[in-house]
Amino acid sequence: MLLSDLIKESREAKNISQKDLAQDILSPQHLSHFENNYSSILATKYFSLIKKLNITTSEIDYYLEWNNSQNELMSAIQNAISTKNESIIYDLIQNQLSLFTENDNSIHKHNLVILYQNLEKYFGQSSNDEYPMQLISDYLLNSPVWHSYELNLLEAIVHFSSETSLRAFFETGKSRLSSNIDMGKARKKIARLYILAINQSIDQSNVTFTKFLVINFKEFLSKNNLFNEQTVCLFYEGIILIQNDKYTQGMAKASKALEIMKFADDIDAYNKYNEMLNTIIV
Repeated sequence: MLLSDLIKESREAKNISQKDLAQDILSPQHLSHFENNYSSILATKYFSLIKKLNITTSEIDYYLEWNNSQNELMSAIQNAISTKNESIIYDLIQNQLSLFTENDNSIHKHNLVILYQNLEKYFGQSSNDEYPMQLISDYLLNSPVWHSYELNLLEAIVHFSSETSLRAFFETGKSRLSSNIDMGKARKKIARLYILAINQSIDQSNVTFTKFLVINFKEFLSKNNLFNEQTVCLFYEGIILIQNDKYTQGMAKASKALEIMKFADDIDAYNKYNEMLNTIIV
């Protein structure tokens, strides 16, 4: 992780636009290029941004520590991949668990996610150990604010947890997921979390869990004005009805959602969900 990420995440967490942050320091375009690692900026301008965002020295130290940790971890992972030795990944997982137990540093939670992702991607394996995901789940539910780091961990919860753990996470975190989280893009990302979980449940033909997730998703959307996501939720409601042998009502809802997507010129979404519907009704 680079220091430019610190600027970007802090700015987004405080819901400050690039234009407002850049004012009297540099151009918004230059700031955008810096945040996306396309260009560098002078140290004086960097520290002006730090000051304007009220970023503390401890936060900077944390990011530097995280960056060093990531470099070391990725080097070890590349070694495991090049030697085709998955036992290295398992050893690294145990190491990160031990480090977390010793100092409760959230860096190790993120490292665990990276390790799980690489274990699955390069070795086609998933660990049956639920404990790491439970640690991450507990951390998220007890975090007062979710920034980009925490929101990225949410996707790992969906991808690597069992249905039992996922259900417990959504039930325990219901109020947390539905609350007004202090981050500009949080609602969109949490909506994405629900969509990931629902799509995964539909793929697994888990009708009961799909219904549970859609009910929670609908409740979340009732407190957050997200038009596109509300359309997707309408589609899911139709799928649930179809899966429960209420074909006519289900097709009406799903078709209405698809019409809205098409009218809004969201062709990618239309094609994706139309294909999903055709797969289900075959």
